[in-house]
Amino acid sequence: YAMSDCVVAPFMTKRFSSVHLLEAMAKGKPIIATDLGEQREFIENGVNGYLVSPGDEEALALKIHQVIGDKEEFLRLTEQARIKSEKYSLPNFVRTLENVYAELASNSTQ
Repeated sequence: YAMSDCVVAPFMTKRFSSVHLLEAMAKGKPIIATDLGEQREFIENGVNGYLVSPGDEEALALKIHQVIGDKEEFLRLTEQARIKSEKYSLPNFVRTLENVYAELASNSTQ
């Protein structure tokens, strides 16, 4: 990801893993992807990346040009991608799981 400005994922089906997109976001790479599958959970259209309709090559090209052609937009998306990816980080997952266990333990003693 080090040499890329953004990551483009023009998938046509929902049969793929979005883990690599989260990895790219953790490196501060805005994502431009088709509006399919689980990436809707972490790509906020216009906030930390863009979602386009599958098969809409014009919209895809427009968003690519928008991201790489507007430095302010690029920097904003980059920062928001990094922030959003933290929600899905391993340390955050562990904290959430610990909180669930603590809550379950406190409920079982009542």
